[in-house]
Amino acid sequence: MELSNNGDLINELRQYFPADTPENDMIELFSNREMFNEYLAQLELHYSDLQQQYNVYEECFQPILSQTLESIWMILLFSLLLRFFSLLRPPPIFIHCLSVCLGCCLLFKFFDYDMIYVITPCIFLFLLVQLDKKGVLVIVYAAAYLVICEFYLLDSVVWTKIKGSVMISFMNAISFTLQVSKSGEVSFLEFYGYILNPSTIIFGPFLTYDDYQQIIIAHPLSLSWLLNSLKCLIISLLCVLWSSCGISYYLPMLENYIPALKNNSWWEAYKTAQSFRFSHYFVCYISESACLFAGISIIVTNENNIAIKKETKKDIKNTKENESTKRIVWSHSVARMIQIELPRSLVDVVTNWNLPHHYWLKQYIFKPVRRFGVLPAILITYIASSFLHSLNFQLSAVLLSIGLFAYVESVFRNFVAVLLSACVEARKCQPGCNHVHKKNTVWVMMLNVFFTITALWNLSYLGCLFDNGGEEEKGYSLHHTIKKWQSYGFLNHFVMLLIFAINWFCNIFHSF
Repeated sequence: MELSNNGDLINELRQYFPADTPENDMIELFSNREMFNEYLAQLELHYSDLQQQYNVYEECFQPILSQTLESIWMILLFSLLLRFFSLLRPPPIFIHCLSVCLGCCLLFKFFDYDMIYVITPCIFLFLLVQLDKKGVLVIVYAAAYLVICEFYLLDSVVWTKIKGSVMISFMNAISFTLQVSKSGEVSFLEFYGYILNPSTIIFGPFLTYDDYQQIIIAHPLSLSWLLNSLKCLIISLLCVLWSSCGISYYLPMLENYIPALKNNSWWEAYKTAQSFRFSHYFVCYISESACLFAGISIIVTNENNIAIKKETKKDIKNTKENESTKRIVWSHSVARMIQIELPRSLVDVVTNWNLPHHYWLKQYIFKPVRRFGVLPAILITYIASSFLHSLNFQLSAVLLSIGLFAYVESVFRNFVAVLLSACVEARKCQPGCNHVHKKNTVWVMMLNVFFTITALWNLSYLGCLFDNGGEEEKGYSLHHTIKKWQSYGFLNHFVMLLIFAINWFCNIFHSF
């Protein structure tokens, strides 16, 4: 075939091949119609994938990133303003006033005039702190306000929007009352500067008053401070993109390689639960970034590298003298994503889900009631956590379930560890433990992997409730919770009940 007689054919084929493809190769491939059709199919699939990637970017990634930055830029800016003004070493009262003003501005930006439902309860908190140094009045007032708003006072959409800020303000107030106000040195501006701190009032996390005092101390600027702050910001943005776009567009691709995943209810539960978890990581990392931008860090001693108490007001005067024996670590972890996504046990999930929140519950609830026994202390702790979440049925059900699941798993794995003398407890064994079979033993590793898969299974079951069923803006109802778990036959609850019964019978048998 003469190429000169096929100029039109060459021009037509050129659109299907790269520009540098030789004419002879195009003609040869075209002459074999079967190969040519296969080539066109592959080409069409390739361009279809490129078009889909572009659509994901244009229709999801770009708008989500734009909306997220629009929401968070003021939090980060106000945190930086607080940091830079503190570096000027003004009187502490100025920083407290600035913290109050910036915090109120953020509340107005996010909640408009509904901010009154956050500010109003805070006004009475200072009076209660003055009247009762033991914190009983503050705790009762906080619990009553949260429950009244949930069931009677506010529209569900408004309450769902502001609930997080109210919860953080009450947690800070209770901590302030029990730890600081006992000294009698309670200042009106200090209290509200701490409660309305702009780096925490919207997304959290809970901060101790000693943490807040680091803003007054004003640690010097450093490259480490900037890089760690930006790192947390970037991770938070990646988390929200994966939660909103990645899970919807990319996880379904696995169904092409694993057909069993198609229309599988447990796979759908896993995707829903992971989307919820990554939304949570976004909040955690953006709140950590805001804290770092504001100058809140971890201070460790140079000698033994153990975290020490943050400086109190009396220590601020001696900061320069003590700088030689301390060093600053620019980190303020709120959640540990890897430990949650690949957990050793549900205990890992509970402790790493929200580290400051876990600290608060452990310090002010669990430890005081532990004398009644571990199980009662766990129940009381999770009831307190449910009150903090204003007794919303779905949140309370999930919190109580994961607490009981973690307890049952921990007891069962401790029993198995003793029975097999193996490092399979819910928490990692310390070096030099008494188990015969260490973590590097093949069958021990396989057993721990099985427990990890079981934990992910439980997380999928608990997290499937947080789907996009149209109730997320007003809070999920009792009907939604029961219906969702019923569709899975309450399987995980029955399995944990069975394991609890086995543990109970084994303990009775062992006692005889």
